[in-house]
Amino acid sequence: MLYFDASYLVRLHTRDAGWEKVRALAATDTLACSLHGQAETVAAFHRKFPRGSNQLRKSLGEVLAEFERDSKAGAFNWLPVSPAVIARVVKGYGRLACHGSLAGSRCGAPGLHRRKRLARDLLQ
Repeated sequence: MLYFDASYLVRLHTRDAGWEKVRALAATDTLACSLHGQAETVAAFHRKFPRGSNQLRKSLGEVLAEFERDSKAGAFNWLPVSPAVIARVVKGYGRLACHGSLAGSRCGAPGLHRRKRLARDLLQ
């Protein structure tokens, strides 16, 4: 199981930077996200598709309907948020502090590799 945050879920439905790699990764395993991430993803779609914008291939309504269909079809395992989950997230990010940010590469590892490692740690 792979943990995807809202930014990765958005890339499954849009062509944001890195979308090809995210979609390829998604095809390798089942996906999980926190239940709060579902709301964050919908909010991100609303930010991405401003009212009246016709610059993108899909409309906001189409993307929201697609996301809802995927959700109802079981494409995502929505994980409940509890104090224990928050504690694991805080601990996981705390371990990253000595290695640089997820996006950065002070230790030489690409951000995607760090995200995958953090996701694996959070699901344990």
